[in-house]
Amino acid sequence: MGDTPLTPSTDYMTTLTAKITSLANSLSSGIIDKLTNQVGSPNYINSRKIELQRKWTDASNNYYNAPFQLSLAEKNYYEFNNGKPNGNDIYTATIIDRFANTAEELRKNSIEKQQEFMTDITQILKQYQGENQTAIRTTQLLKVRQNENAELKKKLEMYNRILQTNERKVVYENNDADSLHTWRRVMLFLYYSAIVCYIIFSNFIPDKLYLNKSVWVSIVLASLIPIILNLVIKWIFVIFDVLAYWFEERSPYKDVYADL
Repeated sequence: MGDTPLTPSTDYMTTLTAKITSLANSLSSGIIDKLTNQVGSPNYINSRKIELQRKWTDASNNYYNAPFQLSLAEKNYYEFNNGKPNGNDIYTATIIDRFANTAEELRKNSIEKQQEFMTDITQILKQYQGENQTAIRTTQLLKVRQNENAELKKKLEMYNRILQTNERKVVYENNDADSLHTWRRVMLFLYYSAIVCYIIFSNFIPDKLYLNKSVWVSIVLASLIPIILNLVIKWIFVIFDVLAYWFEERSPYKDVYADL
């Protein structure tokens, strides 16, 4: 027998042709995509945005579905390894124990947090009570200061009235002093005029009374009487002021113009 050449079957050739065609299409589409979607081109930017948006959406879906997928995978694991009924019971017991431990930890944490919260409330309450007492004391002190302020205003008004009265008194005293000084001069003039008239118009010269020493002594004494009286009155006022000042220092404070 002669050697006959091996010819591939029709199905094999069809499959091979399809693979070659698919590979050629992939290569051509990839080359075309590389040529049309170069980096920085509008097509590249749009395709990149679409791809990143798709990845973001897939990541978000995985994030939200991960707990359910994890729970479902755990349930399937227990059911497959322990049989359908037993696996479900074991899975249920595991979940109950897990949540029981979680609940116990939550209870402990809740009690601790409640105790801390009560401690904070107690401190805040004490602080509030202290601040309340401070506010009460401050209000009382404010009332005291307001009363003192009212008293000071009354005293200031009284002092102003006394000062005004004192000023009026000084004016009146100055006027009276001027008037008294004028009358004093008039009286002194009349007094010494009377002495001169006595010497001139009396029997002082005709009876030669000027030879009598006692008469001259009387005239001199009569001339000195106003001066002596002035000195005596001044010393009386000085002694009176000294005694008044001494008694004022030893006595309680009083209003010296209360009788005005």
